[in-house]
Amino acid sequence: MKPTELAALVANTDRINAVLSKALAVVLDDRDTYALSEMLYKLDVKPEDVRSTVYNFQVKLKYDVPAINSLIVAFIRSEAEETVKITANGKKHEYRLKVLGIEIPSVVLKWTKVSGSNDVNVKMNGNISIPNYVANGSAVIQASLLNPFGGKAKVIFKKEVTLIHSS
Repeated sequence: MKPTELAALVANTDRINAVLSKALAVVLDDRDTYALSEMLYKLDVKPEDVRSTVYNFQVKLKYDVPAINSLIVAFIRSEAEETVKITANGKKHEYRLKVLGIEIPSVVLKWTKVSGSNDVNVKMNGNISIPNYVANGSAVIQASLLNPFGGKAKVIFKKEVTLIHSS
């Protein structure tokens, strides 16, 4: 899947479960490759049976989800690498984040200004700018990972930036 497709998938638990169910059916159907699939076939275990078992585990582990999400956010925070494209003679910076070489789609990130000059404008997509009449401006910016399950966004990147208008 493309990063934007994965982002849309992560934002929808039902879609995640649908993909997992399809993948499970494919693996269980491949009895030549997987000995476990052959054994489950001989025991007349259907993909729906395995999916039901997995669902029951998910229900039992529902209180572990916040802990798992925290681990995921901590991993992303530790591996996030910024890229910045500077344009308009230094007046515009376009920030993006990558994890393990894969760009995090902007639809799952929210960029904000934490503090700094009123002249520094930070858009939600990571585009930062100063007006033409301003020589320079500094701000602390951050990127937060949106929670697909409805909780608070988690900060995964924070940095002080300075934009300098160089003619």
